[in-house]
Amino acid sequence: KPAKEWQVEGPLKDLEVCEAQKTITVGAGKSVYFYDLTTFELRKKIDLSISVEGATLNPATGKQFVAGGDTDLWVHVFDYETGKEIHSHTGHHGPIFCLRYSPSGETYASGSEDGTVRLWKLNNDKDDKKAAAGGAAEE
Repeated sequence: KPAKEWQVEGPLKDLEVCEAQKTITVGAGKSVYFYDLTTFELRKKIDLSISVEGATLNPATGKQFVAGGDTDLWVHVFDYETGKEIHSHTGHHGPIFCLRYSPSGETYASGSEDGTVRLWKLNNDKDDKKAAAGGAAEE
């Protein structure tokens, strides 16, 4: 018998256990859910404008999460507290199905249906201010 069971809205596409932040991250439908790893209670649900295929929480800080989907070809970085998009990156030529932060939280990887894996440096996000303002992101 499971220790806990949740019901989410939409098809569940991804989940990640982040031991460092004691968080279970779940991507389902157009939302990302964050559950407490100890109590299994819902900490936060953030609704997005994309259909979420993958989501990952920064294990070092817990201050950002990255999400990608099947309806656009962008990697989106969000602020955990506000849910607002901080940055976005383009470069894949197919839907983004998987995302993961490195243990240091300084790099994250995205994988796409197009067969590519891209590594993104967190510090490079400063260069993508246009994306945060709604403009085109640098590749």
